[in-house]
Amino acid sequence: MEAPVNIRLYKPEDRPAIRGIFHETADCGNPGDSLFQDKELAADFWTLYYTDYEPESLWVAEDQGKLVGYLAGCFDDRKFRRRRFFPVGPLLFWRGLWRGSFFRWWLWRFLFFNVPRWVLEKPHRSFLRGNYAAHLHINLMAGTRGKGIGKKLMEQFLANAGRFGSRGIHVEVREDNAGGRLFFEKFGFKVLGRRFGFRVAGPPPKDYFVIVYGKELL
Repeated sequence: MEAPVNIRLYKPEDRPAIRGIFHETADCGNPGDSLFQDKELAADFWTLYYTDYEPESLWVAEDQGKLVGYLAGCFDDRKFRRRRFFPVGPLLFWRGLWRGSFFRWWLWRFLFFNVPRWVLEKPHRSFLRGNYAAHLHINLMAGTRGKGIGKKLMEQFLANAGRFGSRGIHVEVREDNAGGRLFFEKFGFKVLGRRFGFRVAGPPPKDYFVIVYGKELL
């Protein structure tokens, strides 16, 4: 009989495995090679805050001593955005500069297509900071999905979100990620809106949109 998957809080020694899982699952559960030219910069952008600044909101799934998934969360979106502005933002800039990413044409093309639309949409997302100030995302390795691991990670986060006083949670799921959307809907998350996610220049160019879901806790 196989030992059950262990759900536990993140430890500093899990950091390389977290980044590895991100690389392997970043594109709706598939490797993110087609989306990210600089894998390390992408992993920094999506995981560094959780591993380095709010590890108390990061749970991992361990199967026979190997990490197979994680849930990265934040109980207060205002704290997240402050830390992303400083010190995380400057740190990402200097790391990208050191690795030469900011001298690559693909990065400037990506910023040209995406930053103006992100700036325009920012004022319309302020409602998330009140009733739905907590957030999370889940990444599971291929071959481990559909076994209840995501459910256990989610239950752990929900129990602690209430304990930390969060009034509600929001998540953003790519519109084309049918499995991810169904997962959150089963947990009672309701659609709050739809927004632009990012554009991949191609060829041909392709826009990705995300569905914003919310779940009230109190």
